[in-house]
Amino acid sequence: MKGITETKGYARLLRLVRAEITRGMIRSRRAIEREKTVTYWRIGKHIAHYLLHQRDRAEYGKKLFEVLAWDLGIHQRVLYHSVQFYEKYSDLNVCSQLSWSHFRILTRIGDVSQ
Repeated sequence: MKGITETKGYARLLRLVRAEITRGMIRSRRAIEREKTVTYWRIGKHIAHYLLHQRDRAEYGKKLFEVLAWDLGIHQRVLYHSVQFYEKYSDLNVCSQLSWSHFRILTRIGDVSQ
């Protein structure tokens, strides 16, 4: 095996392959983050539309988040943030470079035009 590592160009090949692995890992992390963002946006959309049909029952919304969070094993806050995210960015640009964490922060910021 030692002979292979001493051949001309092996060090270059090793660098290229390592760099490709690193780039692949970065691309996969970005893809996962993008899917996470879209997933939470869609969750918010489903809940918001469901609540729209239940708007005549005021207390229903509060209880819904509690029960849904319990059944899904997700914290209520995540569900609330998902709905806020959908309502504030109802026209989500899937190509956005922002992550779910970025959008969670942005949904807490009030409308600066007011």
